[in-house]
Amino acid sequence: MMPLFRQTQYLGRYRQIAEVFILHGFGYVVEQLGLHKLLSISNRSLFVAPSSTVLSAPERLRETLVDLGPTFVKIGQFLSTRSDMLPPDFVHELSKLQDAVPPFPSDQAIAIVEKELGHPISELFQTFEYEPIAAGSLGQVHAAVLPSGEHVAVKIQRPHIERQVETDLAIITDLATLAQENLHLGQALNLEELAREFSTILRNELNYNRERRNAERFRMIFTDNPNVHIPTIYSDYCTSHVLTTERLFAPKINNIPALHAAGIDPTTLAKNSTGLIFQEIFSGFFHGDPHPGNFFALPNNVIGAIDFGQVGVLDHTTARQMMFLVLAMTRRDTDNAVRAMIGIGILERHSITPAIRRDVQMLIEGVTGVPLSEVSMQAIIADIFAMSRRHSLSMPSPVVMLLRSLFMMEGIGRQLDPHLDIFAIAKPYVDKEIADQLSPDVLYTRLSQQGRLLTDELLELPGQVINILGRIEDGKLTVQTHERELKPAAQLLARAIDRLALSIIIAALIPQFRSLFDFLRRRWVQ
Repeated sequence: MMPLFRQTQYLGRYRQIAEVFILHGFGYVVEQLGLHKLLSISNRSLFVAPSSTVLSAPERLRETLVDLGPTFVKIGQFLSTRSDMLPPDFVHELSKLQDAVPPFPSDQAIAIVEKELGHPISELFQTFEYEPIAAGSLGQVHAAVLPSGEHVAVKIQRPHIERQVETDLAIITDLATLAQENLHLGQALNLEELAREFSTILRNELNYNRERRNAERFRMIFTDNPNVHIPTIYSDYCTSHVLTTERLFAPKINNIPALHAAGIDPTTLAKNSTGLIFQEIFSGFFHGDPHPGNFFALPNNVIGAIDFGQVGVLDHTTARQMMFLVLAMTRRDTDNAVRAMIGIGILERHSITPAIRRDVQMLIEGVTGVPLSEVSMQAIIADIFAMSRRHSLSMPSPVVMLLRSLFMMEGIGRQLDPHLDIFAIAKPYVDKEIADQLSPDVLYTRLSQQGRLLTDELLELPGQVINILGRIEDGKLTVQTHERELKPAAQLLARAIDRLALSIIIAALIPQFRSLFDFLRRRWVQ
């Protein structure tokens, strides 16, 4: 099967990609994929010496992606987050990929703003700085002042970047399909699924309206948290290609000398930054790319957070299982750690082998006897990723993003405070989640829902039983068939009645014992 060349305008780009891979010493990949035949590249040219013979394979891969442009730089950054799949040396090298690229001409930036917002730049802003203050693969940022006097940062998408990205994404998808069909590694890594996932992430980043909505959601999450500030979004100055936000005048969170000069306490800042990620996790919505460049240190040790193009979304069940994993780790409880990992998606129930259970036991033993203040979440997550690679486990993308976010935030926190106790910071959030889950209202609601489900199931059974009995009466079932069909129905009926009765009894008792639940909840969180 040859999925390539579905659109002939991509032929030149295919050849360019193949030639760059060959230049950096990856001609064997081009050969294994069969691209050399399709692109009329001679066998001799496939195995020319790489452009630099002193670089390692991970370093040459990083240079290859840089030479191929923004989409491939982005895919390198994406792959650098998949410590569950790639060896540490590749992850380390790909994590060096930066978005910093030369800015595009400012007159083009102004033309885009005027077209998107429908007015001349002089009417839109009091001032608009001609030179950008930052430039990345997909866009650049200009400082400006609104007519009302607010200082803002205006992010403008690169011209024609969508067309370039869509071309590259089509090629990447085809290459992933080809690799999955021809390479064992392609099958093991499920490259087609990775390509689809990456395409979704990158298209989301290109949609500034989505980023604006993400920022507004984070503002709601942190409304009552005085230690976190989400910049104001000026919606009247936003489109899918232009994003205008409050400009933060503050040092980056990892600029330690600047923090001291500004009178900011790194220890308090470390606690606030780590608390930020736990609040996000238990809200089910978190930063997907929490690197130091996205956080500022504002006065009074307040964290200013920017860049919401990549976000992770957790359902409430997964967030709750994350809480159980933290509890299991603090209590050195292997069985419950395994259950929590299954609930989160780190492990699959049917794939739990004795070897995997031993690995989890070793992970637990690694923190046994160690004061929690000295336990590193980064070390635990690194062990989880290593276990995933060792056993060829496949974790859902949101789970990988979650673990990576925790890994990065603890790293930021320990730069600020080497003695950071991440479990002590997590405790109030875990306690609150436990208290919420043990509240009488939540328990009553869950039991009521279960009761309704069982009632619906019970009400369907008489019709099923009558149908079977009718077939018996008509002589359409043998005695053997009667037993085979009636026995499961009878068992299901008995089980449903038992469960329904138990649910009804418990639900009826809850209003009478709310004080007991309150007492248990208070004891749990002490």
